[in-house]
Amino acid sequence: AAVGDIVEQVLPIQPYSFPEVVATAGVIQDDKKQVETVWLPEGVDRNLGELTVSVAPTLATSITQGLEYLMRYPYGCVEQVTSALLPNIVIKQTLDLPGLKNKLIDEKELQKNVEAGVAALYKYQQGNGGWGVWETSQTNPYLSAYVLSTLYQARTAGFAVDETVLSRGLEYLRNYMSQTPLLETSVSGKNTFVSTQPTMISSFGGMSLPAPDANGNGVVAQDSGQLRYEANIRAFMLYVLSQNKLGDVALTNNLYDKRDRLSIFGKAYLAMAYGKIVKEAGDAGVQKKID
Repeated sequence: AAVGDIVEQVLPIQPYSFPEVVATAGVIQDDKKQVETVWLPEGVDRNLGELTVSVAPTLATSITQGLEYLMRYPYGCVEQVTSALLPNIVIKQTLDLPGLKNKLIDEKELQKNVEAGVAALYKYQQGNGGWGVWETSQTNPYLSAYVLSTLYQARTAGFAVDETVLSRGLEYLRNYMSQTPLLETSVSGKNTFVSTQPTMISSFGGMSLPAPDANGNGVVAQDSGQLRYEANIRAFMLYVLSQNKLGDVALTNNLYDKRDRLSIFGKAYLAMAYGKIVKEAGDAGVQKKID
């Protein structure tokens, strides 16, 4: 037989696994014990893996290892820029927590990221004050609210935000909410709704809404989940307005009357919107709705 080279390579086969991190908090007194139970997943191989327990004076300490993964330069469309900007803002807020110092975070780099993200959102703002997916895309109310909420968070965290940009965006959102009521009607005996909401995928369920026609007129579509989608994103938009002290009692009450359409998240945003309205105006009737 011919003589040749033979290469033998051993490929290790590792069992599929992933780390699980659980944080808990409690008050430990000198004369008492604190018992924490660790539940092992069903079918776990007790011969593999490990258990690591760390104790810290504050829960903030446990998040330092993950902060550097959140810091990234914002780029892309409006949704991508906003979704990259928001974690950077959250990092800045966590760095001010007691007992939390993370030497892995470059605060100058963080500042640069936030400033770049905010500047990009300024650039993408459209003539009517709102935002679309791209600079020349159709304005989208939900995306506009998402941007405005993020700019609000940036300002709250101490970053400079152009008040003109904010006021123009908020004026667009107010106009949309007041000029596009959430209506139910009847077509061929079916419950339907009328909406001028452009098509957009959001975290409220991933459903898209019909876009307006070429003249900007709303379209009529069958009810089912679409009315719930519209109601839920309106709850978020009302909350964003209330964040900026522009809460509208009438519009919020209108959505309250359709609260059976809201998911748990929509109800939470509606309650928070009412909470901020009460804080600003002290309306006892509103407080009853929250209760």
